[in-house]
Amino acid sequence: MPTPSILLDPVTFAEALADRDVRSLLPNSLTSRELQELAPSIRNRANFSARVESSRHLTVLDNITRMILDPDQNPDGTPRAPGQYMNEARARSLLRDHLDQLGYTPDPADINTIKDLRSTQRIRLQLEMPVSFARNYGHALQTNDPAILDAFPGQRLLPSYAAQPRPDIYWNRRWKAAGLPGPFGSDYVALKSDPGWARLSTFGNPYPPFSWGSRREVEDVERELCEEYGLITPDQTAEPMSLPERPLTAALPEASPTLMQAILAQFPNATFENGTLTQLT
Repeated sequence: MPTPSILLDPVTFAEALADRDVRSLLPNSLTSRELQELAPSIRNRANFSARVESSRHLTVLDNITRMILDPDQNPDGTPRAPGQYMNEARARSLLRDHLDQLGYTPDPADINTIKDLRSTQRIRLQLEMPVSFARNYGHALQTNDPAILDAFPGQRLLPSYAAQPRPDIYWNRRWKAAGLPGPFGSDYVALKSDPGWARLSTFGNPYPPFSWGSRREVEDVERELCEEYGLITPDQTAEPMSLPERPLTAALPEASPTLMQAILAQFPNATFENGTLTQLT
């Protein structure tokens, strides 16, 4: 299966932009595992990358993400000239130039690894994850419409399009541990309203991405097949997917007070140094 690129198909997606508009920058020195300790309600308010303490770099990442999601406008709201769509090569060049301006140098042991902010692997992760979060949130919001739910009450976990996907047994175990039905042979289908989708996710969301670097998407499943699998009866009303709360707060140059309060509510002894989240205790 060819590997699609989220950067090759620019399309304005209002619901996806809504996801970005409620996120505040969160400079931090935490590992990805430590960031997972944050509650989903906090992660869904933040724009961050593991061990990125520079709010300037996070701002550039956020601007590039917005340019991918909205090919018609620049981050400042001005119209973009035709032919100036963001692509992976341009995004990679912009990020590396910005890191040069910041004087960034990776630890020699980290060069060309996921820990190196200049590496192709890390840049792709930093771009693909926020775009995937935004687009999949937007898709989930659209398909939560009652008319669409009635015709397509379920969703299917699609095969991975990664060059080196995790083995099937890995996802089979996660699927069952999440309490999702089946699977039905090799068909991983559940109602959109099934809370198991959020348990399947590392991030606590009922939509992709379900794990760091995961390249497994979902697609809508028609009512007839859901009835055949015993997931819903012909006279049953399809329930909506439970989507994460989106607080009405705008993105700010630094982490907003609302975001800080949410973190401190979960981790009263969290440490902030110079506006950077450095420790969770």
